[in-house]
Amino acid sequence: MEYAGTWLPLMGLFTFILLIGLTIFVLVMLYQMNQSLKRIAESLEKK
Repeated sequence: MEYAGTWLPLMGLFTFILLIGLTIFVLVMLYQMNQSLKRIAESLEKK
């Protein structure tokens, strides 16, 4: 049971960091999509 005591906090921390990274990645992707959609809308309006 010694391993479980040392591994569980590390696994929890790793999962936490992974979730934060994933959330940031999704937010950045959504932001970039929004920016490109705005550019497409602007180019369509110019025509």
